[in-house]
Formats: sequence, C-alpha cells, structure tokens
Amino acid sequence: MSTSEKKNYEIFKAVRATKDLRSMKGGNYASATPAGAARKAFRQCLQALNVKGALTLTLHMRQKGTDKVLGYKVTKVKDPRTYVRGGVEITSEYTTKVKSLGRMD
Repeated sequence: MSTSEKKNYEIFKAVRATKDLRSMKGGNYASATPAGAARKAFRQCLQALNVKGALTLTLHMRQKGTDKVLGYKVTKVKDPRTYVRGGVEITSEYTTKVKSLGRMD
C-alpha cells in the first residue's frame, strides 16, 4: 500500500476538558494519516460547537474496519500569519496543532 492511499477514520470519543462530547461521535474522515483525519474531525467539532477563539479537544480516532483507536490532542492556537495565494493576500489568525497520545485501546 502506498502512503498516498487514504484510509477512513471516525471519532470514537471526543473530550473537551473533562466533559465527554457524546454528540461528536461517529463521522467519516478520509486521510492518508490518522493525524490528518483528527485535524478534519476537529474542524467539524469547532463548527458544531460554534466556538470562537482557542480550544483544545482530545479526540480518539478509530480506523474503520479495525479496532485500532489512536488518541490525539488537537488545539486551536492564536498564531497570526499572512500569506499570498493566487495573488490574494490571506490573513489567518489561528493554527491547528495535533499531538499524538498513542494507542488508546
């Protein structure tokens, strides 16, 4: 299998501080790496929670078709950056950081 092939992951468990976010369970996030899937799931959680500003979630991602569960601490941190894409200047105020917590099963 090449590294560019995407695998499907789902949120097995999402925790904000000490509160379990049961409504965030499930979903289908395709990515070549589980960290990439956790980043996509985090973005979906931000939209569902309607959070503005910095936030940290602990996501347990399960690869579909297996029992392998991987934990990630995903954080939205203030990190203002300006870059040019297609001749248009874009300002981004936040960056998403992903830290692996290892296997959770």
